[in-house]
Amino acid sequence: MKIGDIVIFYRSGDFRSVTSIGVIDELYENITDSDEVLKYVGKRTVYSRLDIEEMAQSPLKVILFRHHFHLKRPIQFSELIEIGALAGPPQTITEITNQSYQEIKYRGGVDERYTVC
Repeated sequence: MKIGDIVIFYRSGDFRSVTSIGVIDELYENITDSDEVLKYVGKRTVYSRLDIEEMAQSPLKVILFRHHFHLKRPIQFSELIEIGALAGPPQTITEITNQSYQEIKYRGGVDERYTVC
C-alpha cells in the first residue's frame, strides 16, 4: 500500500458487505508505541486508548484515509465472491484486481464522474 491508493471498506461485523470507498492519505508501518499511534490518528479512530495500547504490543500499520463516499448499494459478500474480489471471508487487508474494483463501482451505483480507474 502507498499514499494515493484506493481503499474499499468491507464491514464484516454487521453488514458483511463493501460499503465505502476512500483514498490513503498517510501510512505508517511497524509502530509499537501506542503514544506514537495516538499522535498520528488523533480523533480519526474508532479505537479507544486501551484498544490501541493492546494492539501496539505487536507492530502496527496505521492507515489514515480520506473518505470519498458510501456506495449507493452495498456489495454483499456473496457478490464479492461471484465477481472474484474475494475467495473467502477477508481476514486482513486484501488487494483486488482493477476488474473487481470496476465491478464494485458499477454494482454499487458509483457515479463515474467522481472516481478514478
